[in-house]
Amino acid sequence: MKILRWVAVVFVLLFLVLLSADQKDIPFAEPIVEEEKRVPYDYDLSQYITLGDISAIKATFEDPSIVTENEVDNAIYQILLSMASFSEKEGKAERYNKVTIDFSIEQNGEILSEYSQTDYEFVIGLETENAVETVLGEELIGAVVGEERSALYTYPNQVVETGLSGQSVILHALVKKVSQPMIPELIDDWVKENFQGKFETVQEFRESVREDIVKEKEMAKASAVWLSLLEDVRVRSYPEEEIQDYIVLYKENYEDLAEKFQMSLEDLIEVYMEQTMEEFYEEARIYAQEKVKNDMIFTQLVRIQNIQLDEKEYQAGVEKYFEDEEEDFSSLEEFVSYYGEENLYRSILWDKALKEVVDRAVQVNP
Repeated sequence: MKILRWVAVVFVLLFLVLLSADQKDIPFAEPIVEEEKRVPYDYDLSQYITLGDISAIKATFEDPSIVTENEVDNAIYQILLSMASFSEKEGKAERYNKVTIDFSIEQNGEILSEYSQTDYEFVIGLETENAVETVLGEELIGAVVGEERSALYTYPNQVVETGLSGQSVILHALVKKVSQPMIPELIDDWVKENFQGKFETVQEFRESVREDIVKEKEMAKASAVWLSLLEDVRVRSYPEEEIQDYIVLYKENYEDLAEKFQMSLEDLIEVYMEQTMEEFYEEARIYAQEKVKNDMIFTQLVRIQNIQLDEKEYQAGVEKYFEDEEEDFSSLEEFVSYYGEENLYRSILWDKALKEVVDRAVQVNP
């Protein structure tokens, strides 16, 4: 199981380090590199942005320190379900059954053929990040082979979403097969075999699951606090230099994609994305504004709280980041070289600044 850090839900901080190497740098409290570094947004940001009171932000969240045995049992069942084998059954689809469907999306009375899929499979009730499966799965409980079920769904507003971002549609599913799970028996031998020796006993496995639940609750708490913080943020305007930096980055990413497909940027945007170049640059500016807004918020959190890192904290932070991506790099040195010390430092510094706010947050009832 991959351990998730709490800050990932709030702001995928390592995504920030996709910025190019010529990005402005941050000085170390105890310099790891000798040359002096220029601080990004090295000027008064109060003319651009103001934050609310961050001393005790109120938010609705579960206490990460409280994990029940029932929560552990449920989480383990989800893991076992994801590793189960399935056999076809007759009768109605039930929770935790796998369904094979022909899937389509209807909008304004039209079937969007580009989204249609044949023999699509998923497990009802298996917790995933696919919200469409979650919504449609609830509707399919009780359905039989040959039956069609439909559900209303609104795609979230996300810049990176498909062309259906923020739009309401009707999800259609024609049931073609229903299968029931054969859950493996949770014993020491099975745990040892299926987790490459990471665990020797079921109890060790349970403790690891418990730790993951704590981390997930920490992530959810951080997300709730972040959203509450955003409610009081006021952006007066955006510094144009940084906006242009992100627009260039946005454009370069699509230019790289166009090059891979051996076409011009204009053809990629106008033919395949069905946008005008004007619309493309409008989206690039929206993307840039969101990025700069986040940059300014975190920069102000660092300044208001007088957050600093020493070399020991930096190294510990890099090692934690590396743990999450160790499979993709041959060494810690390669990892640091890929992302860059300054970008990693900035992310770790911002982690610490946000954690200070989250730790002081006040829990309120929903």
